[in-house]
Amino acid sequence: MIHNPIKRRPTRKIRVGSVYVGGDAPISVQTMTNTETCDVDATVAQIQRCVNAGADIVRVSVPSMDAAEAFGKIRKQVQVPLVADIHFDYKIALAVADHGADCLRINPGNIGSEDKIREVVAAARHHDISMRIGVNAGSLEKDLQKKYGEPTGEALLESAMRHIDILDRLNFHEFKISVKASNVFLTMDAYRLLSEQIDNPLHLGVTEAGIYRTGTVKSAIALGGLLLEGIGDTMRISLAAEPEDEVKIGFDILKSLGLRSNGINFIACPSCSRQEFNVIKAMQILEERLEDIRTPMDVSVIGCKVNGPGEAKEADIGIVGATHLSALMDTYGYQQIRLPIVEQTGLFKRAIGDATDIVEKEMYTFFDKGNPPESLTLRPEGTAGCVRAMLEHNLLRGATPRVWYIGPMFRYEKPQKGRYRQFHQFGVETFGVATPDIDAELILMTARLWQRMGVADKVQLELNTLGEIDERTEYRNALVSFLTQHKDALDED
Repeated sequence: MIHNPIKRRPTRKIRVGSVYVGGDAPISVQTMTNTETCDVDATVAQIQRCVNAGADIVRVSVPSMDAAEAFGKIRKQVQVPLVADIHFDYKIALAVADHGADCLRINPGNIGSEDKIREVVAAARHHDISMRIGVNAGSLEKDLQKKYGEPTGEALLESAMRHIDILDRLNFHEFKISVKASNVFLTMDAYRLLSEQIDNPLHLGVTEAGIYRTGTVKSAIALGGLLLEGIGDTMRISLAAEPEDEVKIGFDILKSLGLRSNGINFIACPSCSRQEFNVIKAMQILEERLEDIRTPMDVSVIGCKVNGPGEAKEADIGIVGATHLSALMDTYGYQQIRLPIVEQTGLFKRAIGDATDIVEKEMYTFFDKGNPPESLTLRPEGTAGCVRAMLEHNLLRGATPRVWYIGPMFRYEKPQKGRYRQFHQFGVETFGVATPDIDAELILMTARLWQRMGVADKVQLELNTLGEIDERTEYRNALVSFLTQHKDALDED
């Protein structure tokens, strides 16, 4: 197991419903609904999807008194702790406190005077619920905007400390605080400054981070950087996306830092030409089918044997792309060669024979109008391309080259009996050996492959030969004579 060097900043512990935040509590993952809060059914359904994704806490916007009434109905239908998000009107905060909110989120930049904050604190104390002070670079107090000229880490810190002092004077300590901005550097600067001043739990986030991809990157950089420094006790990934996606990304960040486990942590290679199976497609299927699993575990999915065994050794479950075929080829000293699917037509005319059925009737050939124009062919077999590659790249020097290939081959409209227009073929080529020893080795190797695949009892090996040169000449003459006598019985092909 890899050692986690992160040492979290000591903070006091508060409670948001049934979830503790700060102290030795796990870093919690939050999200926020984006439905119309007055649409109770839609909001409850979305909250449940977030819970299914693993959300520890869900925030709900409460912009009006009607929404406050709806919040009370929502509260009765879900079990997850709910944070009521309040702006501008402190009376809404008083109402949702009565309706069962687990935490009140207020923005000191727009909630009003200290007297109004005092009333909100009194309501929170009466109902034994916590608060979150949310400072935002986009809604700083006007005097701070004038003082600093623009949002800065120091400006966000001063706004935060201004309202922390109010809560301290009121002897209220059940609160967490955030200092968010849409800029990565400003966000990190503000949280670092704040973490040096207080021991209250910090709620991390990059506000208005953006759409799914860019927002994920910005949040991962800012929040990941702060978490690496031990800063942060709860977090939300703010995206213009579905709330449940915010939850999943939040847990992905925590899992990557070894701070929290929630389900499967996939270790997957980006895939390359060495892959023995389609890694990307496999990962899409695995993530979709296993996303509901909450048991922490590491699963490695590696397409080949280069890094596969090492990653699998460290994981709870390891999937490695090493087929019976590749393992057997290794035993006999063969290396895999990847051949192009399209070759120049002349290659096959030279290798197979210009007058053969394969070249004249069976190859899928097309004309490329490039400069210069040329005739191209989808490969009908692998030997010609293999020989070309060995010669062009000077691979025949040194030890006896042994290579194997596998992949799709192509034949045109009327392929030979037993073949399809596209079929997969496995082949081996050995260069520089003139004795029959290699033939015996290939036969033995093939027999062992069938055994490993469990089909040995279903395959029959037949050996044949066209004989020596003089025998082949005699055979050709006899065949031509026979066909000439029965010419009228032959079809046009």
